[in-house]
Amino acid sequence: MVSESARATSAAEARFRIARPNARPRAVAVVALDETSARLAQELAAQDWSRIAFYAMTTHGDLRPLDGEPVDVDTLLARVEIVQMLICAGAYNESARRLGDACLARGVKTSGIVVDEGNAGGSGLTRSLEGLRASVMTLSVLGAADDVPDVLQALGG
Repeated sequence: MVSESARATSAAEARFRIARPNARPRAVAVVALDETSARLAQELAAQDWSRIAFYAMTTHGDLRPLDGEPVDVDTLLARVEIVQMLICAGAYNESARRLGDACLARGVKTSGIVVDEGNAGGSGLTRSLEGLRASVMTLSVLGAADDVPDVLQALGG
C-alpha cells in the first residue's frame, strides 16, 4: 500500500502543484518599544535583511528609524505590510496602542514579540503582555533574543 505522502509527491500529482512561491515578499517594519529592545533591534539591523526596516518608538509616540530622522506613522504604514512590535519583558510603552490602532485603521498586519530573556516571567512579563495584547493580531513570547532573527526570517526577511 502506498502512503499518502508518497502519493502526494508522485508525478501524477505534480500537475496539481502551483509552480510559484506560496507568498510574495512582504515589507516589514520592526518597531522596538523600549531601550533594551532598541539595542537588540540595532544589532539585528546590522545583519543582512531584504525587506525589513528597523525603528524605535518613544513613550511619546515618536517613531524613528534607527539611523535617521523621525518618521510620521502614516508615512511608514503606507509602505509596509506588517508591523512587528518588539519589547523586552518588564517594559511597557503606551504608544504601542496608538501604533496598533493606526495599523488596524489602515489594514496593516501587526505582530508582537516579547523577549523574556532568562525566563523572568512574573509581573514584568505580564505587564508587557498586557501592554501589547490589544495592539497586535499575534503575540509571541520568546525565551531568548537569539530567537528573534528566526521569527523575522519567517516573515520574509
